[in-house]
Amino acid sequence: MSRVVLCIGKRAEIPYCVPVTGMNIYSVEELCYFFAENAFLLDSGIVNKQLVDWLDEQCSLTELAEILYPLCKSKESVENFVRTIVEYTGYFVAAEGEMVINAVRDCSGQSVGERKKTRADYYLENGKYELAIKEYELLLKEREECIETAFEGGIYHGMGVAFAKMFLFKQADFYLEKAYAILADEKVAFRMLAAKRLYKSEQEYICFVAEHPEL
Repeated sequence: MSRVVLCIGKRAEIPYCVPVTGMNIYSVEELCYFFAENAFLLDSGIVNKQLVDWLDEQCSLTELAEILYPLCKSKESVENFVRTIVEYTGYFVAAEGEMVINAVRDCSGQSVGERKKTRADYYLENGKYELAIKEYELLLKEREECIETAFEGGIYHGMGVAFAKMFLFKQADFYLEKAYAILADEKVAFRMLAAKRLYKSEQEYICFVAEHPEL
């Protein structure tokens, strides 16, 4: 039997748009669900007066807002900000709430680059391919050293997959080939060959495979 969740406050007439995803949220319960599903996307930007104003004015949660306003002024950590909202609402059972808080804490240890890649991966997984490509491109521009690490390989792979999802197989092949050169991963190789097969002529594809027997 499912657990009954008692809602607090009211459903907003004007939603809060989460900057990272562009997602509209209409209640504090939806906000808590968002925290649980997207803990890896949360950064200091979520600790903002606009969100607290929305909870106060649109959701009639003045008491919660009064607790949160000082946290915004003191630039409290994302973990404590999220914890305050989660504990006040009682949306999760104790174990679930701690899992959410722990996920937020774990992600706070990521570097800026890792967090941005996580965001790009999120866009990719949710079908927002153009946004994913823009995020990946920005990441590559920001990384001044041309060091071929697994991190760069992951970026190239993500870009390749995004282009393939948009049926731009030549561009997909370009990035998947870069990814394979770094990662030497069988899954990447398979996707690279698929992209080549979908835009090259049969003769060009056969010649490529003949030149690379390891594939």
